[in-house]
Amino acid sequence: MPTWTKNELNILENRDLTCEELHEFIPQHSLIAIRQACKTYNQPRRLKARQHGSLLCNDRIKELLKGEFLEIINGHLLGDGSIGKDGIRFSLSNSCYEYITLTQNILNKLAERKASINVDKRTVTQFGSIKSKRKPSYKAVCSLKQIFEPLRNKWYINGSGKSQKVIPSDMRLTPLTCNRWYIDDGSIRARTTSGIQSLELTLCTDDFLENDVDSLVEQLKNHNIHPRKRIIGKRTRDDNNKCQIFMYGSVVVDFLDFIGECPIEHYRYKWDIKTYQKRIYNCRQCSSTMAEWGFGTNPKKKFCTPTCSRTYFKKKYKENPLDRKPLSAETRRKISASLKGRQFSYEHRQNISAAKKGKK
Repeated sequence: MPTWTKNELNILENRDLTCEELHEFIPQHSLIAIRQACKTYNQPRRLKARQHGSLLCNDRIKELLKGEFLEIINGHLLGDGSIGKDGIRFSLSNSCYEYITLTQNILNKLAERKASINVDKRTVTQFGSIKSKRKPSYKAVCSLKQIFEPLRNKWYINGSGKSQKVIPSDMRLTPLTCNRWYIDDGSIRARTTSGIQSLELTLCTDDFLENDVDSLVEQLKNHNIHPRKRIIGKRTRDDNNKCQIFMYGSVVVDFLDFIGECPIEHYRYKWDIKTYQKRIYNCRQCSSTMAEWGFGTNPKKKFCTPTCSRTYFKKKYKENPLDRKPLSAETRRKISASLKGRQFSYEHRQNISAAKKGKK
């Protein structure tokens, strides 16, 4: 059995170092000898922790809590990610294998882990007597108690016997955080208002408290992105409002530019704004140059303000009355139907006037 000096034994007592890291400080001893010494000098917890991947040195923990790792975790916690009640393991479930593989590889690389993806092959789920079809689910996991236990205390509060997700006061929205948040809980669609097509982007924040949603909106405004809050109903477990964050038009373009490109092909459709672009036009009344966002190249707007529109058509119809389009037969029919019962025939009006004269 190799002999150990007093300085070497002092190094062995440092429980923040793994066996591999101890070997770097004591290269004269083999890795097998260091592991055996940990057992001999009553330090089995280091071996167990190394097998489950839950110990890192303090400097490495500080790096993870300030870098890309924390930004990714925060983004997923805003979305579909969660931390177990024991504060040891982070998990993210999704039906896209490519997305889960990407997330698992990044977490393993940054946290120095060798975790594998959990697969749920069930295609039918049952809640009581109700059965529903579902896609196979994949789960990325990462076990690191030194990080996830304090994060659990920040992101969750216990109330009414259930855990409630909250937004930590020191959480900051970065492009990478918003990128993962948007992939998890974001959606985009084209909408039409008054004949004009526009974009609508929604970030689902139903499970957060209304005050937390307000704080997220304020943080986005600090990045020159101006979303709105929409109340969609009441929560069943308490009296708080269910809120979502949504944005329209050019604000959507600003948000997509802020969060960067989509990391995988499967969710590329969330970045597909097609021909939605800025279009330049001149007002037909005052000739001022204006810009609008919309689909295609032809602008829908013709005037910069409603005042210019009224002035233009008032002048046009006064000079050329024939330019005013006559009412179609269908429009006249609808007007007549709406006025039916409210107007009298010519003969009936004559009879009423004669009766009034007779009374006089």
